[in-house]
Amino acid sequence: MDDTTAWAREEFGRAELGDARRTQRLIRLAARTAEKPGGTIASVCSSKAELQAAYDLMSNKSVRPDAVLAATAGATATRCSVHDYVYVPV
Repeated sequence: MDDTTAWAREEFGRAELGDARRTQRLIRLAARTAEKPGGTIASVCSSKAELQAAYDLMSNKSVRPDAVLAATAGATATRCSVHDYVYVPV
């Protein structure tokens, strides 16, 4: 497993999207995007099938933004929990 996949799994692996396959697709898409930040979805995906899977994931009503946010917030809290103090600029 490469660094971007490990990061994506840590960041999004606990996303509750109603189906484990959706979570795995989110992890793959996030890892791909981390490899090419600032690009378009079309430039991030390596095949038409992967691009269609990304569009399907983003248009799926079961993939709620709050569920994705909850996963990243949980991952952030977990990383912060090992520190005595955490400074959060507002």
